[in-house]
Amino acid sequence: MEGEEKSTALDAFNKARGDGTKQDTQEEYVKRLEESVAKFQDFACGVSNVVWGGELGWERADGLKKLLKEVVGIVQKHNKRKNEPTHLSIKVKPRYWEDATVNGVEDEEGFLIPLRLFDIWRIVIDIKTGRINDWPYGKKASIHYKVCDDGEYWLTNADLEPIFKLNDSYVPDFLSIGDNGCGDYIILEIDEEGNIDGWRTPDVTMDEWERV
Repeated sequence: MEGEEKSTALDAFNKARGDGTKQDTQEEYVKRLEESVAKFQDFACGVSNVVWGGELGWERADGLKKLLKEVVGIVQKHNKRKNEPTHLSIKVKPRYWEDATVNGVEDEEGFLIPLRLFDIWRIVIDIKTGRINDWPYGKKASIHYKVCDDGEYWLTNADLEPIFKLNDSYVPDFLSIGDNGCGDYIILEIDEEGNIDGWRTPDVTMDEWERV
């Protein structure tokens, strides 16, 4: 829907600035430009409640064209942010919580590992840096969780809104660092600041992911 509105507004803008404008009155020209801008006002970030004042004229028309260009730029940036994967969201059920150590201590009951919620371990990783969101400072962990097919994996945007979900519930290879997890194990070394040792930005094959 947004793409259609954007296209319609751009068409109107291009028509308004074309040769046909020579046959228009100033009022007709400005009116078309105002209609083009109005098509964006429902969803353009930071552009709302626009009130036009003053006499009709070419100066006002130039202002409208400038605003339309700014709105188009805002919409493009907004769409890029919404559709650009920046994080990996993981939700898994480890079979054995004791298959991890935190600050050198075996996590026998699973109460030491950060970001556990009931029987779920849920973390969000910056795919460029390998840093885990909200990891408490000073907690160093060694993870060797057996998960098998009891996991869910999403690629999200910077606002952590899901964009793609992994088709397979087994552990992707890039979450088994330094060893072969065979699709069953999450193998990670996490430092005191939540950085995953040896992390590399995943080479994501999009046919393995479905759009949410």
